[in-house]
Amino acid sequence: MKNIIGKSFIIIFFLFIYQLCTIPFIIDTVIKSKFDYMILTIFGLIIFGFLIYKLWTYFTKDFSLQTNVTKRTYIELSIFIVAIIAAGNLDSLFPESGNQKVILDQLHNNLINTVITTVFLAPIVEEIIFRGLFAKLFFPKITDIKTSFWYVLTTSIVFGLAHVQSFDLSIIPYILMGVILALAYIRFGDIKYNIFLHFLNNLISVAMVIL
Repeated sequence: MKNIIGKSFIIIFFLFIYQLCTIPFIIDTVIKSKFDYMILTIFGLIIFGFLIYKLWTYFTKDFSLQTNVTKRTYIELSIFIVAIIAAGNLDSLFPESGNQKVILDQLHNNLINTVITTVFLAPIVEEIIFRGLFAKLFFPKITDIKTSFWYVLTTSIVFGLAHVQSFDLSIIPYILMGVILALAYIRFGDIKYNIFLHFLNNLISVAMVIL
């Protein structure tokens, strides 16, 4: 029990630091000086970079970006791309979440910073935490259907609750996205594929708002 609590604390700790890192990018309405806000943004990027480095090295023990890609990998990755795009198109069928409303407001108020955090930084941090660390800490050996089921279920629900703090219909798109990304991690065993899929999903979502 103590072991589970300790591992849960690691997840909560990194999520807390992640939330702190986003603050410099969302307080532009409070800080009136453009120079002060620019300095704060640079500071936020530095902290974000440090968090990503610590997460990556804690998760993988090295900072290698090398990935072995085969023809079959491209085919399977294409299937996941179609799935993630299809899941993203289901958003309109469900109520708009508070998280989505905040992002839309930020896109209109501060486009560049919101694109940086939503499209580039968030996928890296969230995939390492929700897929990578969850697997490392709670499901170190995903070798059977039962373990895979609990891994997918747990990470998807936690991922959903991290974006929508209630069990209403607006959480469903996030849980569905979590399921697809969890299955991708099980299949590829490489968090970089997850980051790419998450990046693609957020990029398309932001592009649809901007365009």
